[in-house]
Amino acid sequence: MGKLAQSAILGGKRVPLEQLPAVQDEHIGSAFLWKAFERSGIRDIAEKIFYCQPLLEDDITRLLEGTSLPVLMKLVELQGEHEVIEPVPVLCVPFARWCQESTLQAAIARLSTIPQMVPYTDCRVVFDSFEYHLWNVDFFEQMVTLKQEHSSLSFVGPSIEEVLGWLKSRGVESTSLLTLKLRAILHKLRGVGFSRLKATASSASVRVLIDAGFPVSLRTPIDIFPTNRELARELYRINSLSGVNQHIQLWVPEIRGDQGLQKRSPLGDIALLRALAVASVALPQVPFRRASSRELSVEAFAFSRLCGANEFGVGAVDEMTAHTLEFQFYKDLLKTPRAQEVTS
Repeated sequence: MGKLAQSAILGGKRVPLEQLPAVQDEHIGSAFLWKAFERSGIRDIAEKIFYCQPLLEDDITRLLEGTSLPVLMKLVELQGEHEVIEPVPVLCVPFARWCQESTLQAAIARLSTIPQMVPYTDCRVVFDSFEYHLWNVDFFEQMVTLKQEHSSLSFVGPSIEEVLGWLKSRGVESTSLLTLKLRAILHKLRGVGFSRLKATASSASVRVLIDAGFPVSLRTPIDIFPTNRELARELYRINSLSGVNQHIQLWVPEIRGDQGLQKRSPLGDIALLRALAVASVALPQVPFRRASSRELSVEAFAFSRLCGANEFGVGAVDEMTAHTLEFQFYKDLLKTPRAQEVTS
């Protein structure tokens, strides 16, 4: 029997095997894998990923333009394991509808029934619409009481866009006044127990969210960019904006329908899975990439684990929530296989 290899060639350099991370040994030892990267014209990018070097805008563009999904999935594997957050249940409270059906005070009194509406121990709770003019002192007092008595409930506030839209509908137009009132509303929501806000599409809102004490979730409509270069530029900018302090905790791709793509369609699924895979290696400063059941079919949702998704959002607990928020049912998401089951 001949001698066992004591080193490997990576990027034209001889590297002792003992210096390589154990989790990556199988990749370094696989000549086929690196040949696949070479045939796809991205071996240099694969080496950057392996050595935890940041990708440039040109690198990201190349991945978006011509790299097949199977090869992208192999690039994702080079990163090793990441923390994973499984899907959680979400309940939509029809507070605006309650107000229409009865008095404001009666609707506020019904907030105490929220715990009975939730069939799970831990659950996120959102409201059907942002009607801040209805959220008076009694509303906020009830929110504080609910949070104190039911700590397992996590209240999700409106997105930055919803708050700004409400302010503009009330006649607030100047930028300085909008910013002032926006900050005041966010601090109020944080103070009464809202633990997070819906994802925003505005990277300009990152500092406002951080100052208000909310984690930053950023969503990107991938089909609003006419070229791969422009999407690559946006991903590069997001990674730089998040920085070493990881100001942006979560990124989620979505489809707006601008280029004929549809949510939960075969073409839409492929576009989102490719975006997740590329973002997985292009956004090292953003710890979580979300696969959203609002955007993906159930089958693609399960497959997204192999494409770099490591946060799986929420699933609706009832019909009204599924209809209002357009999420798939939580019970259906629980049936989706783990990544290792998908590949077996």
